[in-house]
Amino acid sequence: MLNKAIEEFNKVIEINPGFAAACSIRGIAYAQKGGAAKACADARKVQQLGDNIFSNYLQNRDLYE
Repeated sequence: MLNKAIEEFNKVIEINPGFAAACSIRGIAYAQKGGAAKACADARKVQQLGDNIFSNYLQNRDLYE
């Protein structure tokens, strides 16, 4: 199920790379799947877009270490 969600959010982000919520949710899916590096990359993208909700989520999960 997480793989399908990631695939769908990849499509959304391809259409609209500035959609912070899509990057956030995809990043959460990566984090839940154990993909810390990809989750952190999405967190950085979301921060660049000016949204800090997802980055706060990741900090609470200690994925930046």
